[in-house]
Amino acid sequence: MATSSVGKVIKITLPPLHEGKDGTGGQVAIANHPARFKVIKCGRRWGKTMYGVWKCVRAGLEGKRVWWVAPTYKIANEGWVELKKLAYQMIEAGLEVEIRESDKQLVFPNGGLVEVRTSDVEGSCRGAGLDGVVIDEAASHRENLWIEELRPALIDKRGWADFIGTPKGLNWFTKLYARAESGAFANWASWSKTTWDNPYINEEERAEIELEYAGRLDKYRQEILAEIGASQYLVYEFNRDVHCWGIKELPEFIAYYGGIDFGGNSIGSHKSAGVVAGLTKNEELIVIDEFEEAGPNVTENQINWIGSVEANLTMKHRRDRLSQVPVFWAGDRSQMKFLDILRTYGYRIIPSKGGAGSVQAGIDLVATRLALRNGKPRLYYLPHLTKFPEHMETYHYYEPKEGDVPQRDNPVKVNDDLDDAIRYLVERLDGHVMGDPMVNYAGGILRAVR
Repeated sequence: MATSSVGKVIKITLPPLHEGKDGTGGQVAIANHPARFKVIKCGRRWGKTMYGVWKCVRAGLEGKRVWWVAPTYKIANEGWVELKKLAYQMIEAGLEVEIRESDKQLVFPNGGLVEVRTSDVEGSCRGAGLDGVVIDEAASHRENLWIEELRPALIDKRGWADFIGTPKGLNWFTKLYARAESGAFANWASWSKTTWDNPYINEEERAEIELEYAGRLDKYRQEILAEIGASQYLVYEFNRDVHCWGIKELPEFIAYYGGIDFGGNSIGSHKSAGVVAGLTKNEELIVIDEFEEAGPNVTENQINWIGSVEANLTMKHRRDRLSQVPVFWAGDRSQMKFLDILRTYGYRIIPSKGGAGSVQAGIDLVATRLALRNGKPRLYYLPHLTKFPEHMETYHYYEPKEGDVPQRDNPVKVNDDLDDAIRYLVERLDGHVMGDPMVNYAGGILRAVR
């Protein structure tokens, strides 16, 4: 397309959008559709970032004011990097595009503006009238973002909006998709695109991906096929970009909490699992270590892991000249034999609650910490951990038979040992201790307990 810069006309050719696999229309068909509001649920690597960048830059070249809105800084930066790549190419072609790094803005000589925003703080997306907005990873945004902040900004100029993302359970993105798909609302349209609709992904890669997802059909259907129903039975609303601790320096911890689930030493037995987290002065829990193992000697290995966790924390506090703080553990109450052994070693450990409704009560406690409060959760994990995020993403309820409803108090009891340990950890902190403290801590070192 043609645009002007200091009295001269410059022809800018944007990177082409793809037409999908086997002529299905792909990005081109969506971009050319006349709908004002477009809801696009798509599998990973379909090309949503490049599509959004194309829409924003085209609008900027036309002198429009548009925003790219992401749920977190990390995701926003991914879009900003791609926007700058195009900006540098346009600058090389002679177009005087101003790149404002601190504000994450591209300013075009004709008055066009592309700005990258994040929605993690309430009110952060209120502002002047917009000609358009791309809402990236729509399923991960807070629900009031659209109605309270972005929709009003489009009124004056009758601006457009593209909602793009991979589904993550039943949330506001699901509702928007249903609204657009129904056909009952003028100016709304919807698309569902799988990863395989991207013509640049070859069949060899597809075969490898399908092999890697073997045994994880729910994740395959959600992440690759973009099916909403595939994720609605997940226990937790979890997002790696939101719940991974992204700050290099760890805060000072005022206490540590751990959860233990015991398996067996024989082949085929349940796994033994453990997880430990630090508690900050702001009541944030940050998972710092994990254990998951099965087979011979697993009980010994698990006890050694607990010992190494406490020893390493003690040495860390001495090295950093910090006050020593305790580690409070909770374990499966059905395995009192192991709990008693740990008590004799001096560990502060109590049994999990147990009883009717205890599983769902513990899940609710974990879910409360995962939920955003003022734009932030209160449960994080360190980037090097692998098992914790995987379990948070796969722990799910049984998919009900047709006509039934999901049994929310009955998660699938397959490979859920670490999930139980996580629940015991949070329950240990946020739940109420049950039983006589003198009995619970018999054999251990009695100190002030939260």
